[in-house]
Amino acid sequence: MLKKTLIAMAGVTAGLSTSLIGSGAQAAEPWAPTIDWKLPEVSGDFTTQAVCSEASEYNNGSSHFFIPSISRNGGNLSCTLAQGNRTNGVFKLQDALRLCHGQSAVKSDGIFGPITAAGLQNVTGSQTYVGNFRQINWPIYRNSDGAFTGICANV
Repeated sequence: MLKKTLIAMAGVTAGLSTSLIGSGAQAAEPWAPTIDWKLPEVSGDFTTQAVCSEASEYNNGSSHFFIPSISRNGGNLSCTLAQGNRTNGVFKLQDALRLCHGQSAVKSDGIFGPITAAGLQNVTGSQTYVGNFRQINWPIYRNSDGAFTGICANV
C-alpha cells in the first residue's frame, strides 16, 4: 500500500489546478490526468511501420511533453520500438516508464534493451511499443526551465 500524500499543483498544464493523491509506503506515482492535446490517431499494420527514431513535442504554451514519432516534431506517431532500437524515441519512452509508471530499473539512455522491454511489459502487457501512446502516461515538463512537473498525462 502506498502512503497517503497530497501534493497541490496549480496552473501546470492548460491552466489546470489539481492535486496528487497516492497511498502506501512508497512514493505515489505522479497524477495522470487525461488531457485532449488534439493528437493524431494512429492506425495501420504496425508490423510494417517505421521505427520511432525521434520524438514529437506537444506544447500548450506553459508546458510540454514528447511522444515517440518517425521524425522530430513530425506528428507521425504510427511507429514502433523494440529491443535493439537506439533512438531519441526510446529515450522519451524510457522517461515515461521511469517517471510516470514507477519502472525505476529503466534508465533513460536511448537503448531499448531487456530492462526497457520488461518495464514496457509491466505497463502495457507488451514488450514492443507499437504506437500505443494512449496506454502510457507521459511526463509533462515546464516550458520555463524544462523541469519535470511531477505530472504525467494520459493523452
